[in-house]
Amino acid sequence: SSGEWQYDTAIEEWGTKWDATCGDVEIAEDGKSCTGWFETAWGPGIRAYEKLSEAGFDVDITFHEPGMCFVGRFTSPDEEYYVEYNFEDENWRDKIDDPEVLELLEYEYENWKEWQEEETQ
Repeated sequence: SSGEWQYDTAIEEWGTKWDATCGDVEIAEDGKSCTGWFETAWGPGIRAYEKLSEAGFDVDITFHEPGMCFVGRFTSPDEEYYVEYNFEDENWRDKIDDPEVLELLEYEYENWKEWQEEETQ
C-alpha cells in the first residue's frame, strides 16, 4: 500500500468513505475505555464500532448527522438504534426512544429554532 487513504479500505474498515477527522478523544487511565468525539463523512463508522465490539471492547457511541437529519446510537454487542427526525414536525420527539439521543437533539433543536428566527428577520 502507498500509505494513502483508500476509498475501499475506508468503507471496509470504518463503514464510511473517509478517515475520522477533527475530534478530541481521551483514553482512560485503565486503557480500556475512551470518551470524546470525532467526525466522519456522511454517516457513522458503524463497521469500526462493530470491529471494536468483536475485539472485546464495550462500545457505546451516539452519532448525529444534522445535515441529513439522522441520529442514533451503537451499543455493543451489536445493538444499533437509528432514527430520522424533522424539527418542522411538532411531534419529532415522539420518534425518539433513547434518552441520550433525545438530550442531544434537544440541544440541536434550540439551535435550529434560533436559526429559524434569524432567517425570518
